Amino acid sequence: MQCLYFQLILSVQNLPSITNGGYQCAFHGYGVTRVTGASVTGDTSNDLTKVQCETPADNLLPPIPTGKGEYIFNFSSL
Repeated sequence: MQCLYFQLILSVQNLPSITNGGYQCAFHGYGVTRVTGASVTGDTSNDLTKVQCETPADNLLPPIPTGKGEYIFNFSSL
């Protein structure tokens, strides 16, 4: 069985610069939190920076609830 995931690219205003570690994307929903690595393109000193991360692999997500056709997750960049 092949696992599916997608690239998510966000434009973030005023992304704070960090000196230790790196950025991460966190997806929260249905009682689970999945964290993926993130890469930043552009200069974080600009007002608008692009953050790219992968969505969690589909086999790591909870089942879609009965009667629903999608997931709704809260997203945060760490």
